[in-house]
Amino acid sequence: MRIFSLLYERTLAWAAHRRAPAILAALATAESVVFPVPPDVMLIPMTLATPRRGWWYATLCTVASVFGGILGYLLGHFGFELVEPWIERAGHAPAFEQAR
Repeated sequence: MRIFSLLYERTLAWAAHRRAPAILAALATAESVVFPVPPDVMLIPMTLATPRRGWWYATLCTVASVFGGILGYLLGHFGFELVEPWIERAGHAPAFEQAR
């Protein structure tokens, strides 16, 4: 789990970066699709550092997270056609249908 601790530490460092809001939005979007570090790790230090901007950061994070969720859905919806032949070739189609 060392990789996650390194990502966690790097995310905390990004909170002090001058482009922290843009990084926060990118992190929230990526977290909704694949990234294992929640944006709260960055959102909390940013809000504590500048409380008057807290609601702005939270709104930005929420909108970016919703965008990431939509992006993840679209990737799954349209990307499945590319992956489906691999699932069938690997012999996992019955298990996939059962899980569906």
